[in-house]
Amino acid sequence: MKEKILVLEDEIGIRSFVSINLKREGYEIIEAGSGSEAIEKITEHNDISIALLDVMLPDMSGIEVCKYIRPSWYNNAYCKSSRRRQARRIYIWCR
Repeated sequence: MKEKILVLEDEIGIRSFVSINLKREGYEIIEAGSGSEAIEKITEHNDISIALLDVMLPDMSGIEVCKYIRPSWYNNAYCKSSRRRQARRIYIWCR
């Protein structure tokens, strides 16, 4: 069975790029374009192994999504990236 990865990103181009490359590596991808959609997908798919979360989203922040999944997930790590000279954090949560 393929490991499932949730990709939460509101910009479709970035989400598609990440998803395509992860699919090429053999992962099953669950995509979400908003925080509320991500929470819905996490509830539907209780076998997601990793969640890649954008922080700046239209409806709620990726940090709020982190707070939702944090009680049942562990092994968290994060990396920073810059975009348009503004620092953004991409949180990576593993089950």
